Amino acid sequence: MMRRYQDVIIKIDPAKGKVVSIANMQSLHPMRSPTADCLNGIAYDHVAKNFYLTGKLWPYMYVVKFE
Repeated sequence: MMRRYQDVIIKIDPAKGKVVSIANMQSLHPMRSPTADCLNGIAYDHVAKNFYLTGKLWPYMYVVKFE
């Protein structure tokens, strides 16, 4: 089965419109069920500087800090 979506987060420089980096998040939820989908929930906590990540039908939410 070919998937159209990928579990990646792409950082884009808004001034130049260019990709700065790509973070592969596939290892966050490697043992997913066939009904679970890709990463699609991202929230940022500017105080703690953490990202909260989850996906469609994922049973967990992950706290991630990028360096």
